[in-house]
Amino acid sequence: MTGRLQAKLRNSIHRTTSTDEFIGKIKCASCGNLYHRYSCYGTYVYWRCADKSKTRTECCGKDLADFNIRKVSAYIMGMEEFDGAEFEKQIECITVLEDGSLEYHFKEGGTKLWQKA
Repeated sequence: MTGRLQAKLRNSIHRTTSTDEFIGKIKCASCGNLYHRYSCYGTYVYWRCADKSKTRTECCGKDLADFNIRKVSAYIMGMEEFDGAEFEKQIECITVLEDGSLEYHFKEGGTKLWQKA
């Protein structure tokens, strides 16, 4: 179950979401650390590599908006909208590649790659 998928994220409206299902499941390919959730202006929720907050690091991990990861996750799982219970059931982890692409690792085995357009 390996493949490359492209779902375009062209929605300019930033939706406020905060997804607990992503905690401990998003990994950085650049440095190997986990991503942590942080909030911008008390409204926008992003995920950032934990290593980027340290001084003198060279991590290239891209920051990701929570609502965009939800869209891509739904697309990867073949759903119209994100379902947290289904995400927990299917997805082992997400690896963020240096170009911002996301590699989804399924609990049943196999991976799917979403490439940032």
